[in-house]
Amino acid sequence: MPTGPYSSTHRSPCCGTLRDGRSGAAQLMSRASGTRVFILWLLVVLACVCGFGFSVAVGQNPTPKRPPLVTIHPKTKEITVTVYDIILLADRTELYANPIWSDQDRRPSNYRIRDQIIYTPYDRKEGGIGFSTDRIHSITYWESLAEVEALGRMRSGDYRVADAIVKKMEQFNSDWSTVDQLRARIETRRSIYKIQSQQKVAEGLAELEKLHARFSKDPFIEDAFTDVLIQLATDALDSEDADQADGYLAKGETLFPDNKKLLETRRQWQAEAVRLVAAAEQSQLTNSGQAIAKAQRAVRLTNDPDLRRRGRIVIRNAEGLILASYEDPGVFEPINATRPVERQIVHLMHDFLMTRDETGTRYGRTPLVSRIQPRNLDQQYIVDLTPGLKFSNGSPITAADVVETIELLRNPAGEAFDAEWARFITGASQTSPFTVKLDVNPHPRPDSLLYLPVLYRGAFGELPQRGDEASRSPAAVSGPYRLSTVDGSDVQLVANSQFRSPMQIGKIKFKRYVKRGTGHAVNDLLQERIHVISDPSPSQLAQIRNSRTRFETRRIEPNSVWVLAVNHGRALFGDKLNPSGPGAARDLRRAASLAIDRQGILDQYFNLGGRGQMSHAVVSGPFPRQSKAYDLTFPKPTQQVDAARSLVSRYQTQVSQRKLVLKFADHGDVVESAMAQVKRDLEAVGFEVDLQKRPNNAFLRELRNGSFDLAYYCIEHDNVLFNIANLFDAAPTALGEGGNFMNYNNQTLSQSFEDLRTSKVSDEIWAIQNKIHRFIGTEAVVIPLWQLDTFIAYTRRLVARTTEGEGALPLDGTHFFRDVEQWYLKPQTN
Repeated sequence: MPTGPYSSTHRSPCCGTLRDGRSGAAQLMSRASGTRVFILWLLVVLACVCGFGFSVAVGQNPTPKRPPLVTIHPKTKEITVTVYDIILLADRTELYANPIWSDQDRRPSNYRIRDQIIYTPYDRKEGGIGFSTDRIHSITYWESLAEVEALGRMRSGDYRVADAIVKKMEQFNSDWSTVDQLRARIETRRSIYKIQSQQKVAEGLAELEKLHARFSKDPFIEDAFTDVLIQLATDALDSEDADQADGYLAKGETLFPDNKKLLETRRQWQAEAVRLVAAAEQSQLTNSGQAIAKAQRAVRLTNDPDLRRRGRIVIRNAEGLILASYEDPGVFEPINATRPVERQIVHLMHDFLMTRDETGTRYGRTPLVSRIQPRNLDQQYIVDLTPGLKFSNGSPITAADVVETIELLRNPAGEAFDAEWARFITGASQTSPFTVKLDVNPHPRPDSLLYLPVLYRGAFGELPQRGDEASRSPAAVSGPYRLSTVDGSDVQLVANSQFRSPMQIGKIKFKRYVKRGTGHAVNDLLQERIHVISDPSPSQLAQIRNSRTRFETRRIEPNSVWVLAVNHGRALFGDKLNPSGPGAARDLRRAASLAIDRQGILDQYFNLGGRGQMSHAVVSGPFPRQSKAYDLTFPKPTQQVDAARSLVSRYQTQVSQRKLVLKFADHGDVVESAMAQVKRDLEAVGFEVDLQKRPNNAFLRELRNGSFDLAYYCIEHDNVLFNIANLFDAAPTALGEGGNFMNYNNQTLSQSFEDLRTSKVSDEIWAIQNKIHRFIGTEAVVIPLWQLDTFIAYTRRLVARTTEGEGALPLDGTHFFRDVEQWYLKPQTN
C-alpha cells in the first residue's frame, strides 16, 4: 500500500476530542463520499477475500507503549521522526495508525465497512487491522502531535530537533499553514540565541524584524521580541550605555506601540530615575561616591531632559577636582618621582615634617610634628611627632617610619636621590616611639633639611624601583589622599579617611591629554569637564583669559630654568676629548650659545608674537632671575651670528665631520617649533644638527646613557639655596642614575660647591652662587636659554574654605598643592 503526501483537503489535524462532535468513525468516513466510497468498499471486501487477512478483534496486537516521535542515534546523532495518528478507544486504549493516504485517484487505507474500521499500524506500510467504529473515542492526527513536540523542543532550546520535526511536517503536508508559523517560531528562537550569546546582536535583531513583518499577528514572536529588547536595554544600562539602552526600548515602542511590557518598563525606569536624582541631590554633600552612582544610574534610565540635566549636575559636583595633565603618571612615591606630575602627586599622598610658604623660602612645622629642638650647635635635632596620627591603613605614624624614610631617601640608588641633601643628613635614629634624633652637618638653613615626606615603613622591603608595583601603588600613605585607580594614563586619588584633617574635596583626578596646546584641555575646562590646567600653553592661556568671569589665572613664580645641556663626554664639546684641546671645546660651546636668538624665539613662539602677555625672560646662568644666586651683573646673552660663525670656522674640519644630536622631550607644538628654530640658528653659523623629539621617558633615559650632544633641559630648583651641585658631582656613580649626565668635571667648580656646603653666612653663600653663575656662563658649561612664566588656570568655583569663610586658593609655586584641606569646589548650579 503506497505512502506519500496528502492534500490538506483530505486531513484536518485536531488534537484530543473530535472537532464537530461526531464519532471517530464518522470523522474517518468523512474523508470519502459518494460513488467513490462505494467502489472503495468493494475493493476492500475483495482484498479481504483474496487473503489480505485482518482481524476483527479490537486491539488484538495493541502497541503497549506510545512510540517516541523523535529518536536520536547515540553515535551518529542522526534524527529520526516517527509519523503516526493516535486512535483513542473508549476503554482508553491507544492505537497508533500509519496515516497513509492516496491521491485523488487512489483509495484511502483507513475506511469503514458498515460498523468496522480498517487501519494500518504505524510501523507497517500495508496490511489492516479491523475494529468496531463505535469503540472510537477520539482521533489525534500526527500534525498536532508534531506541533506540540516541536514547541516543547523549542522551549528547551533544542532547535535542531524542532527543525527536523518541522521539515518532516513540510514533507508530510506542505500546504498546512501551521508549518510556516512553526518555522517562524524556530527562526525566532535561533535569532534570540544569537542575540543572547552576544555573537551577532545586530543580525539577530534584523532577523526578528523580518519575522515580525511576516507574522505580525503571532503573539509568540511579539512576546519573544519584546523580551529580548527589554533584556538588551537592561544590559546596556548595566554597561553604562544610556543611549543604547534607550535605543532598544525605542525600537520596541516603534514596532509594538501598545505592548504592555514595554510601557511598564519605561514607566518603571522613569519612576526610578526620579527617585535616584532626588536621592543623589540629597547625598552629594555627604557621600560623593553614592551621589555619583545614583545620578549616573538616573541619567541612564531616563530620556527626560530635565532629569538628565539635574543628574549631570550632581555628577559634576560630586566627581571631585579634575586636573589636566600632559604626562604619564609614572610613580607615586618620592624615592622615584622625577617628573612634575609625579612630584605633585607625592605632596598629595605623603605628609611632610615641614611645610613652606608660597615663596618657598620660609619653613614651618606641619601638624605631624609637635616640637623640634636643635642641639650641639645645630648639628643635631630632636623631632617629636604628634601621637595619634595614622597612615591610610590605620597604622600609627611613628618615629620608626621617619627613620626608615630618611634611610630610603639617602640611598643613592633612588631615582630622585639628592646628593646635596644626603651630605647634610648624616644619620637618623629612634629614641622613643614618637621621637627621632637627626644628626646633620652645619647648614645655613637647617629647617629646610626637614622638608621631607613620611613613608610607611611596611610599604617597602627594599628600595623600590621605578615602575614596580610598590612604586606605583604604595601600600599605605600618610598624606591627605590615597591612590584609588590608574586607568591608562588617568590617575584618581580619593580622600584618606585617616588623615589628620578631613578633605572638602573627596576625589582628585589627573586626566591626561596627549598633546599640549591642541585646545582639548581648554575646551574641557570651558565646558566644566575639568577644573584646573597647570602650565597652559600661551594660546591656551589667551583663550582662557577671554572668560575671566568664570576662570582664574594666576602666575606662579618660576623656580626653573631652561638650558641646552651640553654633553662633555663627546669629542666636539668635551674639554678632555676635543683633539684641539680644552680651548677648542670651549670656543665651540660659546659659538653654539652665540648662535641662538633667545629673545626672538621667546617672542615668536612662547609669547604668541607679543600677544601672549607673558613675562618670559632670557637668562645668563643656571639660576632663576628672582633668586639671590643669580648674578645680575653678568651680561645677558644675545645673538651674535658673525662671532659664532668665526669661532666655528676655526675648527671647520672637526665640525664638518660630526653632526650634533639635539634632543628634546615632547612637550607640545610650541616647544617643537622653538627647537626647530634653535636648529636653524645653529646651522646658520656652520653646525650640522640632527633634531630628535623623544617621549619624556625615553628622553630622560637617553640623557643618562649619553646619546646626545645638546639637550633641551629644565633645571628644577627645589632647595632653598638653589644648589645645583647635584648636576656636576665629581663622583656621578654616587648619584645612581640621576647624577652628572653632562659628564663635566672641573676642579674650580667642584671647589665652589664645597665652599657652598661649608658656609653658613648668608652673604657668603650668595657670593659663592654668583661665582658659580659667572663660571658656568663664561665657560659655557651649559647654554642658558630662558626662564618661562608659569600660570595656573582654574575655575572660580575652586576656593579656599575655612571656618573664617572663603578666600583665594593657597598655591605653592613649586608643587601647586598646598593646604589642600582648605580647598573646596563649590557646587555647580546649571
